[in-house]
Amino acid sequence: MLTRQQRGMPALQGNHRPRPRPGMGRRTGFDFHINTVIGSDSNDGSREAPFATLAHTIAQAAPNQSIGIAAGSNINEGGLDLRSLNGLTLEGYGDFATSGLPIIRSEAAMTGWQTSADRGDAFTNVYSIDLPIFAAPDSQRLVPFTAENGTVHDWVDSVANANAAAGSFHVTTNGDQQGELTAGTWTFFVHPVGGTDPRSDNKTYTYTNAAGPVFGNDITLQYLEFGRQLHRNGCRLGLNATVRNVFLNQVHGCHSLYAASGLYEDVFGWQDFVDRRSEHIGLEFYVDDARGLTGIMRRCVFVGVEVENYLMYGIGGHAQTNAHLYDSITIEDCATRFAGINTTATGWAGAMTLDRVHVDRGEVRLQQHTTSLVRDLWGEAASDSEHILRFYNFGTNVVTGMRAYGDCDFGQLREIGDNGQVTRSVLCADGDPGTAFMIQGSVANNTNLLVDGVIFDDQGGDWNRVISIGSGTLNAASDNNVYSANPKASINGTVSATLANLQANENTDANSVQVDPQLADPANGDFTAEASGLPADSGLERFPTYTAIPTTVAAARAQAIAA
Repeated sequence: MLTRQQRGMPALQGNHRPRPRPGMGRRTGFDFHINTVIGSDSNDGSREAPFATLAHTIAQAAPNQSIGIAAGSNINEGGLDLRSLNGLTLEGYGDFATSGLPIIRSEAAMTGWQTSADRGDAFTNVYSIDLPIFAAPDSQRLVPFTAENGTVHDWVDSVANANAAAGSFHVTTNGDQQGELTAGTWTFFVHPVGGTDPRSDNKTYTYTNAAGPVFGNDITLQYLEFGRQLHRNGCRLGLNATVRNVFLNQVHGCHSLYAASGLYEDVFGWQDFVDRRSEHIGLEFYVDDARGLTGIMRRCVFVGVEVENYLMYGIGGHAQTNAHLYDSITIEDCATRFAGINTTATGWAGAMTLDRVHVDRGEVRLQQHTTSLVRDLWGEAASDSEHILRFYNFGTNVVTGMRAYGDCDFGQLREIGDNGQVTRSVLCADGDPGTAFMIQGSVANNTNLLVDGVIFDDQGGDWNRVISIGSGTLNAASDNNVYSANPKASINGTVSATLANLQANENTDANSVQVDPQLADPANGDFTAEASGLPADSGLERFPTYTAIPTTVAAARAQAIAA
């Protein structure tokens, strides 16, 4: 083969990689190839003669080899254990725009339906089926999902309620709803939409029948789509994973795609149903037995569904032991809609950074970090949000460039912590009566809290408190703030109803003003203050471009491919 120079082309420099044509994979050659449409496991695994199954392919593969999966392939094998193949690459190739990303999922047809006559009850609209409880590689028992024509049924709490609600199911078993279950079967009582008989209505009824694949360390995944797998266990990766251009379609449970450490880049998730059995984290870092790890999420997006009194979490993760297992976690240029960002449990990261993150009708919960930097967070409250940003730790937390809109029951920004800082931000309530606190410290002392250059705007409503600190103090350098109405600040039991009271009681805010900041259009993301006479060091300093949030499942898939 002629070199680029022999063909009169310049040599590639450094780590330059040619960008693929839109809708096409990057690579053209792999150690093994899979095509579930035309392949056969009796082939040699070449591009011209690909294998048909992933199970057969991994039996031939060695560590640090690559497997290409052709566009349009549908791998529905489930329960695959690839932990022995460290350094493995799984990557889609071909024309994704025409044939679609290769899909990895774990679903099976539901058969063996029983009627009310079989069960001996009077619920003639309800059909039932017994399905097994599955054991994951970590011995956790996992819950199946059922779907009718691809739509997951809603969870209800009795057979009678299933009878009364078309498109619902009820499950009876030993154990709780979180997946810590005894062995045996679950009985699903299903009320199909329209009350039709699932044995003869020509609809497709499926259930998840295995956990997602389990990978080893140093894994690379690119140009793939993951479909439904068992509740609480999706695709699991080891240390130092690299995941790019992946689409999570209708994923569910606690762990849709989770790695011990590494990089997520241009990963998009979409879920339009609610699983009330657990708090959902679609894309996450998760570990319980390692130290000194790092994790980065870049240009990742998760879209959920808005449901009253329920909030899923699209991005985040957790650790199981009481230690800082991660040296650092960085989430940048990411976005969620009807889903939040959550870092949970008792041990997480030494340093946590959120940079240029957009949370549309969701919440951000940051827990157990030695230090946290939140920069240019744009958050809009959901209809029943308790907060937009909340810290659950007592480390040093810095918030700058935050832009928040909407009413929250317990404060747009909560529990900033001792020596915390909130600077050059805009916090805007939407004008409903009884707006909650803008900055509240209900758990942490908030001693020496610096609030500088922050615009507080109630949009004509009546907030309870701008700043509420039950036990703590304001930093004496707090200044250059803008209050659209009387601040009604409460600091360590002292209430300052007016700006003059605040200046006198706390010896702060010498250059702050009380005036309508005339925000341009905060409901639609424009937090520009157009009023004259505001402190020069108030409001936003930076106006970054945020990662776009797709509005349809097709657009989400297309963004994952094109990124």
